[in-house]
Amino acid sequence: MALLAVALLGTPLLDATATAQTKPTEPVPSERDEKVERAARMAELEAPPVSTLPRDTVPRRAHALPDAALDDLRADPAYAYDRVVVQQPSLWDQFMAWLSERLFRPASEAIPPDVQRWIIYLLAGAALAFALLKLLGADFGGVFRRRETAVATVQALDDLTAIDEVDLVALLADAERTGAGPLAVRLHYLLYLQALAARDLIDWAPATTNRAYALALEGSPRADLVPAFRDLTRLFEAAWYGDFEVDAELYAEVRRRFGAAMQALDGPTTPATASAEVAR
Repeated sequence: MALLAVALLGTPLLDATATAQTKPTEPVPSERDEKVERAARMAELEAPPVSTLPRDTVPRRAHALPDAALDDLRADPAYAYDRVVVQQPSLWDQFMAWLSERLFRPASEAIPPDVQRWIIYLLAGAALAFALLKLLGADFGGVFRRRETAVATVQALDDLTAIDEVDLVALLADAERTGAGPLAVRLHYLLYLQALAARDLIDWAPATTNRAYALALEGSPRADLVPAFRDLTRLFEAAWYGDFEVDAELYAEVRRRFGAAMQALDGPTTPATASAEVAR
């Protein structure tokens, strides 16, 4: 069979035990060699061009500064880079340090952190609300403007037990003279209540509310006075309890409305004549 195979193929059979011969392989460049070669190419691309300018050969000369100029520069705090300037604390700084040591630190140690955080939130909210109200034009002085006159006068009105136990007309004149607008509006309102009580249209009492007076007036023979009474009540409450400044123009309108309301009771009547009627 071997001879037949040789005859057919024309080539000698190889010994199965013969070792196969392979061509020698070329050495593979390592990863490090590739990085070195890549870096060399990049260096060639990024190398700056060689300058063709001539070298500066002009000799340098040192300029000496006068001693006075050097002393000024040394004394200038802006150039004191290597010196630490220690400043003494001011009186305000000392006060704040004392306050922090005696008040803030003990308070922060005594109050739990959660409570401290809520206190900060509340203070921030109050400050924001105050800023918004000021931006909207709110005048916080109006809260205290109703106390512009003597405390004794206001206290006398607050402690009234009878509508005719004080001279409202004299107090009104004094409030107008001193420019106490809110108090003058209150006295106009009290004079109107005084006139209604004198005609038995309401029963005045210190604890009775203005709404109760309006309801009593609705059930009286002069129910037609209710719209004017409600209008005067709004004027009084805005001036006395609200935040509205009663300037000269507004007070003139208040006087006109109260005068018209007094005349509508039973003919031309002024606050002074109404007080006289109650006194009789």
